[in-house]
Amino acid sequence: MATISLAEILRVKDSAHTILRKQNDTSDGERRRLILAIKNLGQTIASNDKSRIESIFTFPISDEVFSPFITDTAFEHAKSRNNNLLSKKLFDQYFSTISTGLKWGEFRKLFDYLNPTGLQRKDTINFETLKKTQPCYMQYEIIVVEENTILFTYGRNTNGNFQSKTGNSEDEYCGEYSISWEFKFDGQKLIFIRQSAAG
Repeated sequence: MATISLAEILRVKDSAHTILRKQNDTSDGERRRLILAIKNLGQTIASNDKSRIESIFTFPISDEVFSPFITDTAFEHAKSRNNNLLSKKLFDQYFSTISTGLKWGEFRKLFDYLNPTGLQRKDTINFETLKKTQPCYMQYEIIVVEENTILFTYGRNTNGNFQSKTGNSEDEYCGEYSISWEFKFDGQKLIFIRQSAAG
């Protein structure tokens, strides 16, 4: 039976620690790049600059991956003439309508309420505007599902603990909805995958 010296054991142990340290440094570096990409997306959203925002997308976009709440018949008619695809031209022409349908202001607020730096050591950060005196509240969330899949969600919910002082049930109507965005992280930037809405 071969014997191993104490020096050899310490050398192997040091090698193992070096490998773990390199893996952690790589993982931390990847997470920092992801956080920077999320911050860049937040700046793009906050800019409300049509040309910056359209850079998020690869056109044309199908209804299967992009479904804002839009009731503008002119927009729907123009899109149907374009094989139900959202082209860059239609996006430019109907930017205001699309922004309203996406509750774009709430997407901007997500980045006001949530600091992506909070994702350095965890995979989920969230915030709720819940107040017991209000019938409705907003919720905002960023989730790193896998190291390269990120979900952004915002929406309005009913406050189950709210007590109307008037007894009028219309005081409690919130018009609940939820909008989710899925992006892939390519190591440098976020790439739009899909947006979905419910409510």
